[in-house]
Amino acid sequence: LTQRYWEAMLTGTLIVGAAPKELIDVCGYNPVIELGDNPTQVITEILSNVENYQALVDRNRECAEEKAGWDKRMTEIMEILK
Repeated sequence: LTQRYWEAMLTGTLIVGAAPKELIDVCGYNPVIELGDNPTQVITEILSNVENYQALVDRNRECAEEKAGWDKRMTEIMEILK
């Protein structure tokens, strides 16, 4: 899981590609639109129906606001290390 996912989620970007397992585990859902075997079809669908993806963008932003801060991540890491 890299910082770029949190940055994308916090800025309201719809993420396409493949989500790392860690991101799915932290969020409790897959915040990425998977491109699969036909990325052209998926991107065409997104561009033709942008409004259908706003709920995912909003959910991603809420998740990132709740879990992406360093203070929250460090608290969680310290608990794991104990």
